[in-house]
Amino acid sequence: MGSCCSFGEMNRNYFYIVLSSLITLGIGFISMYFFKKNSNSGIVEGVEENKLLKTFSRYLGFIFCYFGKLIIKGQETKDYESLENEKKNKIIDLIFSESKNSFEKKDIIFFIFMCLINLIDDFLIIFIKIIKEEGFIVFNEEYNSIEFFFLFIISIFIFKMEYYKHQYYSIILIVLFEILRYVTKIFIDNNLSLYVFLLQALRALCDCIFFGYIKALIRYKYFSAYKCCYVYGFVNTPIIIVLYLIVSHISFKEPNLLCSLKYNELYYFDNFYSIFKNINFTQIATFFLYTICNGIYQLLINVTIGEFTTCHLFIPCQLAQFVININDSYSDWKFLSIFIISGVFEIIFTFIFLELIVLNFLGLNKNIKSNIIERAKKDVEISKINERHSSERYTNDNITSKENYENETKISSQIKNK
Repeated sequence: MGSCCSFGEMNRNYFYIVLSSLITLGIGFISMYFFKKNSNSGIVEGVEENKLLKTFSRYLGFIFCYFGKLIIKGQETKDYESLENEKKNKIIDLIFSESKNSFEKKDIIFFIFMCLINLIDDFLIIFIKIIKEEGFIVFNEEYNSIEFFFLFIISIFIFKMEYYKHQYYSIILIVLFEILRYVTKIFIDNNLSLYVFLLQALRALCDCIFFGYIKALIRYKYFSAYKCCYVYGFVNTPIIIVLYLIVSHISFKEPNLLCSLKYNELYYFDNFYSIFKNINFTQIATFFLYTICNGIYQLLINVTIGEFTTCHLFIPCQLAQFVININDSYSDWKFLSIFIISGVFEIIFTFIFLELIVLNFLGLNKNIKSNIIERAKKDVEISKINERHSSERYTNDNITSKENYENETKISSQIKNK
């Protein structure tokens, strides 16, 4: 077994991040389940009535990352903005604080554009839920297959990552397994929505652009993982509140596809005041817990992107999707076996892509990171040996030349004396 494949180096921090991401997702899912179960309508599954509530919770969770940053001891002042400066500045200065590479006007414009990209992504999720009549969309194949491909492309063309044969083969197989499960689900549901696929593709593109921008903020603007959360929270939370107040005053007498929330005998896309109707302590507690999970999960994504690569986001997405697929298809062993087998192989190929598993045949291990480093060390050693030999040869040549010169001088002197 060891001759065919072996295990690469596993970064403990990455393992802890993946585990924390899955736990956070699980807690968030459970908390939202109990929130809806204890709601006035009693809806647990199906289209959510308060469509903007999760979006509001998400950005509110981003703001909480600021308070999480305050309680972290030993703040870095070299790479990230100091806490003292943050207290002195206004909110806009907090977002665009001075650093090694300060924000210019074009950077601020691009940042605002990214805030809009985030909001577009959130509304795409809402529309997908309405079309599919689902209340909780986390990961699925039509989204992941596109996102994984875009993340791979962004890492090559934007961040100049260099990939090799074993990684190109792996990403092709990863995307193919995603497509296989997507086609399988089409047969299960006997329904293919082109609109949903296009919305998912656009959503995946928005997310990839956002992740790439976070990577750039951390690498080039020296933002911390915390700041990459709360800057968006401070900007988008007020926008969501304003939108909430606007749609709360737009009503219809009859329900339709977009406006299904009934409040005071009228129908709304969403209504801010309906949230507080017969609200109870369980809802408050579970909503708060869900909000905290939103902030922590985005923070873990930022840490992953900052310390590793955008492609390291594959594993937590795949593992979460693996669990969801098993839960959704456990009653049909044929489809369950397809999901389990394809999911296991996809995770294995992701391990190969990230060099957590090394294939020791057909030259697939030639350009893994550890072998490249080993070859570089050998090249340095050979270079040092060559330099030492050249130096010794130069010294010997100088000594020989000096001796020859002295001998010639002595002989010439003797001839003159004669």
